[in-house]
Amino acid sequence: MDNYIDRKALKVALVAFIVPIGYGCVTAYLAAMSEERGMGKAASYFFLTVAIVTIISRPFCGRLFDRVGENIVIYPAIVLAALTLFIIARADAAWMIVAAGVIHGLGLSNFQSSGQALALKLVDSSRYAQATSTFFILWDLSLGVTPSLFGYIAHEAGFGVMYTMLGCVVLSGVVLYYFVHGRTHPLKRPLFKPRDPKA
Repeated sequence: MDNYIDRKALKVALVAFIVPIGYGCVTAYLAAMSEERGMGKAASYFFLTVAIVTIISRPFCGRLFDRVGENIVIYPAIVLAALTLFIIARADAAWMIVAAGVIHGLGLSNFQSSGQALALKLVDSSRYAQATSTFFILWDLSLGVTPSLFGYIAHEAGFGVMYTMLGCVVLSGVVLYYFVHGRTHPLKRPLFKPRDPKA
């Protein structure tokens, strides 16, 4: 088991199970929901928007991660991942799906890269492969099981209820991250320079 799982990275991987839990249902059901609500091909706009925003935002977020600390990226990323689902739950126009795509590109996409970087940061260089494996085992498990677990809710109560519930689950990742890592790792430096009282 030690060849695939690193215990030091496992706590971050647990967060990586919670945060993408809604994305499995986005990939599985967003197209069907768009058709049901008369938004046509809005789902394709979502994924195109995600790709564009991810490419633009990741370099900036990566620099923040390195210079200021992981918390400045990961906390907002989790909140934005949840916000994506809340918007989708109430979307009744294509522009709302596009807006959700922008937020997703800023949120979950940057959580993935930052979470993986954090998992590597917690282990010795000789364990990078195991840390990466640990992170993506939980990540992929989350994406894989979600459509099966929550598809019944969509069938019985509708897509809006399902995505709202998923958003709440993802938002709980803020609390989990705080307890497993965030509270003991303050920012390396202030995000803004303190004001000089003599100025």
